[in-house]
Amino acid sequence: MARKIENKDQLALQDVADIKRRGLLRFGTLVTALTGTSAMSVIGATSAQAGPGDKTPPNTYVPISEKGSPSGVASLDVNAKILPTQLPDLSATYAALTEGGKGVVRQGDMFVSVKDHGAVGNGIADDRSAIQSALTAAGVGGTIYFPAGTYLLATATQTGDRILVALAGQSLQGAGRNVTTLKVGNSFGRYKTIIGGTVETTDMARFAINGIRFDQNNTNGNVFVTTETSTYPRNAIRTLAYTAGSALLVNDCIFDNHDGLNTLYVAAETIDISTNLFRGTGAPGVTTFHDHSSIYSTTTVDGGTQTINGNTFIGNSGSAGAVCAIETHGGTQAITGNTISKYLIGANLTGWASTIRVRSIGFTGNQISGCCFGVQIWSRYAGTITTGTPCKNVVITSNVIHIDRDAWLGITGLSATAWGITFEEASTAPLDTLTVSGNIIEFKTSTGTAPANDFRSQGIRLVMANAAATLKDVKITDNTIINPLSTGMMFSGIISRLMVRGNTVVNPAQSTEASVAAVYRSFGVIAGTIRDAQFDANTLVDDRATHYAVYMFLCLSSMTAANNMSSRNNTVRYTDGAAAPVTFYPSAAAGTAPYIADQCSVWPGVFQPALAGSTIRETSTGKLYMQTATPSGTTWKVAAQNGLTTATKAPAAGAAAALPATPAGYVIVTINGTDRQVPYY
Repeated sequence: MARKIENKDQLALQDVADIKRRGLLRFGTLVTALTGTSAMSVIGATSAQAGPGDKTPPNTYVPISEKGSPSGVASLDVNAKILPTQLPDLSATYAALTEGGKGVVRQGDMFVSVKDHGAVGNGIADDRSAIQSALTAAGVGGTIYFPAGTYLLATATQTGDRILVALAGQSLQGAGRNVTTLKVGNSFGRYKTIIGGTVETTDMARFAINGIRFDQNNTNGNVFVTTETSTYPRNAIRTLAYTAGSALLVNDCIFDNHDGLNTLYVAAETIDISTNLFRGTGAPGVTTFHDHSSIYSTTTVDGGTQTINGNTFIGNSGSAGAVCAIETHGGTQAITGNTISKYLIGANLTGWASTIRVRSIGFTGNQISGCCFGVQIWSRYAGTITTGTPCKNVVITSNVIHIDRDAWLGITGLSATAWGITFEEASTAPLDTLTVSGNIIEFKTSTGTAPANDFRSQGIRLVMANAAATLKDVKITDNTIINPLSTGMMFSGIISRLMVRGNTVVNPAQSTEASVAAVYRSFGVIAGTIRDAQFDANTLVDDRATHYAVYMFLCLSSMTAANNMSSRNNTVRYTDGAAAPVTFYPSAAAGTAPYIADQCSVWPGVFQPALAGSTIRETSTGKLYMQTATPSGTTWKVAAQNGLTTATKAPAAGAAAALPATPAGYVIVTINGTDRQVPYY
């Protein structure tokens, strides 16, 4: 770097008469380029005056005719400074570009290289002390650069819980995630985190990590010990910044071979975790369940944001350490374009934080495969949040979820039911405004011994066991569910304003459990207290050699007039030629005075009672009939425009009506690996 010019240097320059004007100005150009300081101020001159040869410079500037370019005489402005257009370009890079074409450190930036502090990077020498020296030397807000190499971390810090201690606002830059590696030494698993602040809640300001691979080496002894959950959780990055303005950025990194409580355990007002690769999560063959989230993130300021975008998560099927890829808490969350495979749970989206509520969650365009559970939504009271709605405005849209329940049957203490999207049954608080739209959920056909409670294995499951956990303004639209182990959808609890429209369920009740009751061999089951609900234009397809599905919608709810439930234009399609059933079937114990309108091709009989006040529109004639008898009655009257006529229709007289010759359209679904066109009417 440019050194400071001492007084003895200035003495040699005292006699300005001995210095050629053009030479002086060219020297000034060079000094300014190197130091960013005015050439004249460096050599002690009071101005950019040019002397005629005596020792008292006159007050005259360089004539315009003598001004030149950076390769000759420098041009000066009225403030005796060189024009910016004549300064050399300082934007070239010191370091090679990353594999993504990004410059690591620009010329002119301040940074500290770990190799300048003695790090070797050969994967053999213990580089922890040298890297720590670089982190300390860089100071608050400094940039620490890791040239290509494998840096072994084989000793702990003095406290033993943070291998490396970073400072607020620091930026850790690698030469690229495929060439710069920080590796935990063999059998060195007793640590809290690889990188953390001086204390756990240090305000890390704007802390950033880019282009580094973290190898936690779980194949050589660094596996989680369940009795050390709080003491040595074995995180890769752990920073909990609770102040306004704090930010965490983790981009373009690899996190390899991790078996800890969390990989990233982070909190800040602004969180950006994007385009990272989480690979080899959960030690293979570990069957004792312990909680894990590869990303566990919390916004700590009301109005805080989380962006989790474009990451790839690859766990180990059946490993009890590969539990959850993404778990989020608080603020505004955007979780988009991630790929998750071989985790027990794809994502936990939670309205569970001690001081911060969720303003909105967008879970869009993600792909989940090889998991037992797809997406789970929580709403719980915690800390100072004991009233109101902790979680609202959740949108889950355009995701592809492939469920493989059998891969997870061997985990100790886990009864592996399976579902695609669910509201956590043990939630203790309400959730307002939930939209689940345009998702494809497909179940791999189960061949193992199914658990006895496989009736819980739905494609979309909104079931609340706690009366305080209510749902309001729920839209379930245009989803496709293929081969669910139980019913396609289930709704139970207190739900207000529910719309279920335009969805398709193909071949429900694929479980190998022999005791899956007929009630769950259906498109959907409705229970609890459901108010202001519409079930419109949905399609159930059963293309098995002998159809197994029994119902479209089976309603176990109280069907009172105040509940205001309706069902219209739903379709059941069996390809074995059997007549389709009534598409909305209230059970015998459902209550009184429902208001239901539906298309049907098979009339309910005494064994399928519809309640007094129910209405059914006959597919073959378009006539609307109303049930006027008791719940076990068999007499229906034709509903005319101005009231009921005396005409009646007995269930036994109703013949099955064929579906229209031409469907309204088709949806493409994949069934057992084969793309098929499924019509809807």
